[in-house]
Amino acid sequence: MSIAVDNSATVTMPLASYNRIDEQISKLQAQVAEFETEKRAAQEGAPLISNDNPDAGNALRAAVEVVKYAVGNMPPEAHKGWPSQDLHELGELLRKNHDNFIEPEQATLGTTFIEFAKECEEIEVFRQNRFAAAQEIQAEPAFESTPAPVVD
Repeated sequence: MSIAVDNSATVTMPLASYNRIDEQISKLQAQVAEFETEKRAAQEGAPLISNDNPDAGNALRAAVEVVKYAVGNMPPEAHKGWPSQDLHELGELLRKNHDNFIEPEQATLGTTFIEFAKECEEIEVFRQNRFAAAQEIQAEPAFESTPAPVVD
């Protein structure tokens, strides 16, 4: 017995059903287009703070004020262990998204934080090199002098 498969079919349905299916397909295609647009926006970087969560914006604004105080009052020469990588990341966020959560006159804060983070890193490298040099000096044997011969 052999079965033949025909890849074509004829469907008979009322026009109202066809229109309903066609309408559903159009809605689904519109949803897919909307999801693709949202996906692209998310990949490109959505606003850091949205109006949906004002508490997050207020918390970030308060944190920026604390960081401004620390940058202005805690020089890296006097304070070891500055979180320079975190400060650099905050600076980048501020530079890219300052319109979302800080006043326009503070738009340069991101650049200021990045420059300060670089200064902290340079000073930390200097500290590490100085410490390594001090360790080398301590590791060297002490200079021993031989007593001068006594002449009678």
